[in-house]
Amino acid sequence: MRVMGKWMILMICIFIFSCQVDHRNNGVKGSESAFDARKWKEKKGADYPYRASMVDEILYGDRVRSLRYPEIIDLLGEPDRTSEKHLYYTISQKRIGAWPMSTQTLVIKISDNDNVEWIKLHG
Repeated sequence: MRVMGKWMILMICIFIFSCQVDHRNNGVKGSESAFDARKWKEKKGADYPYRASMVDEILYGDRVRSLRYPEIIDLLGEPDRTSEKHLYYTISQKRIGAWPMSTQTLVIKISDNDNVEWIKLHG
């Protein structure tokens, strides 16, 4: 019975931490920040504190869509990960200690001629 109780406490803790509301912009549309390449690249510890407030400008604006691969790297910096013409930029990550629970990632697909094929937000 003691083992079952420990598992129940662990599950409750995971549930509580994974269901926290993100209050960065209080859910108010239009509270996004204007894109700033310097702030986009800034990293504090394991987090990028400004990316969540700027991601809509990249997703829905034409600025990045009109760039070629080398220009994207100049503007956004090196991606956190790449794979087969996909660039992955971490936007936010919720963790319990060092263990990642959920990650929001901007994905940019580069076409064979180095243009942007599409941009999506994953997670």
